[in-house]
Amino acid sequence: MKKNVFLLFLLFCLSVNGQTVRVGGRQMTVEQLKDAAEDHDANAQYVLAQMLLSGEKVEKDSVTAAEYLLHSAAGGFLTPSLVFGNYHLEKANSNAEKMLLELCRLEGSSYQHVFQTYAGVLFFAKQDYDTAERFFKMALNNGNLLAVAELGLLYFYVVANSPEPVNGGRVKKGFNPDSYMPVMESWKMSDNVAAVRYLKKKQWSEEDNMAFWLSEAIDNDFGGYPFGTMPYSVYEHLLFAYTEGIGVPVNMEKAAGLACDCLDDEDFNDMNGIAKETLLAVLENNALISKPFLKSKLDVLYNSTNKSKSNEKMMTNHALAAYCLGMVHFKQREYGKAFKYLTESAEMGDIKAMTQLSECYRRGKGIEANSEKATYWEKKAERSR
Repeated sequence: MKKNVFLLFLLFCLSVNGQTVRVGGRQMTVEQLKDAAEDHDANAQYVLAQMLLSGEKVEKDSVTAAEYLLHSAAGGFLTPSLVFGNYHLEKANSNAEKMLLELCRLEGSSYQHVFQTYAGVLFFAKQDYDTAERFFKMALNNGNLLAVAELGLLYFYVVANSPEPVNGGRVKKGFNPDSYMPVMESWKMSDNVAAVRYLKKKQWSEEDNMAFWLSEAIDNDFGGYPFGTMPYSVYEHLLFAYTEGIGVPVNMEKAAGLACDCLDDEDFNDMNGIAKETLLAVLENNALISKPFLKSKLDVLYNSTNKSKSNEKMMTNHALAAYCLGMVHFKQREYGKAFKYLTESAEMGDIKAMTQLSECYRRGKGIEANSEKATYWEKKAERSR
């Protein structure tokens, strides 16, 4: 945190000699607390904020407290420990709720919309969906783009529990998203009693379209917020929505486009199994294989990942793109092009490409038939499994 007028003012506020405070098991003077906060200690920033909110040992200043809480959240203290709801810590979360509600009312704070979003997430985790929705919409009205994603995720979670189709979607018998996407117990997507209660009184409107809000979040790059896996989580949920018909009609074309976009971004490659599964499922859809959009999206993915092959995960995605392009050309009987892409993918280690390349050699598709090479790739695929 830069030394500026704000810190000079804070120094004045904290200049209380002989008083100490407890921070993470340590006793500190207010001067030491200030120094720790300047060194980006999220615990110290959080304690300072509490003091400024209550007026204990310092002059009360809620607006400055809001700024310190924002820095604390960025440092990883407020967001995971309080906002995202460790609800076995009843006292801590009760304090967090009280504090956030106070911060949400700070008309003089330029960060009001951030705390409205945090409050929405807190009530989301508590399964109080009505209140969470209200805070997300307040934050939206104040220009917070993270609330766009959170509102879409809230609608996804509750719609997954709907006994009736919502917004043209469908309910797939036996589908349990919890088995695919591990989440907090309070956020579980199926058999959620609180979500069913919310659904019974919810009047859906065009603005309550889950896919609309999640797509808005993606289109606006999540407002530039550095929230870790949040971007991929939005892609993941939207992919589920379009492939399973959760809150929207099933749309494999949109799902394929989203999957390519997701695999094309290096930031999302720690958790991209669903995107890969979606693309492979699309290859089994003969109606989609012949559409130009799919080849166009795969071409972009292929060319983009080709530039990042030094990155192991992007190299894997490049091999996948090459395999998918090979299969698109193969099913369109463009065997020469199919052979080219399948060879590249197989040489990069894609097992599915090895198996298909063996078939090309065996049947003479795109290359002169060669039983020896067909056997080579077949056995290589078996050894690689």
